[in-house]
Amino acid sequence: MCVGDAAGHCFGLTAEGIRAAMTFAIRAGQLAGGVASGRWSTSDARTMYRRFATMRRPYFILLNWLQKWLSSLGDTGIRVYSEAARPGPVFWFLMAQYRWAADPVPLLRHPA
Repeated sequence: MCVGDAAGHCFGLTAEGIRAAMTFAIRAGQLAGGVASGRWSTSDARTMYRRFATMRRPYFILLNWLQKWLSSLGDTGIRVYSEAARPGPVFWFLMAQYRWAADPVPLLRHPA
């Protein structure tokens, strides 16, 4: 299993990747532990990790797209975006996408 920057787990909009690397590493470790204990086969663990990563892929794509879009706006466009994204519906929607893609807390509360 591949995690962190090597797996592309970096948020384009913020260039942050430590939280994503930790989240995916926790899941990989849980699955590796399950294989070591005989709970799952290696094939099953790979399938579960692939499903875990695939479910989060759209959020990484969204944030990468936003980064490219924002960089094309220029000063006026970025000002308008910043005003729209300040705490309010747009901001909270984007924050939810950002947090869900790599939130390690649920994994720690409910280990595999």
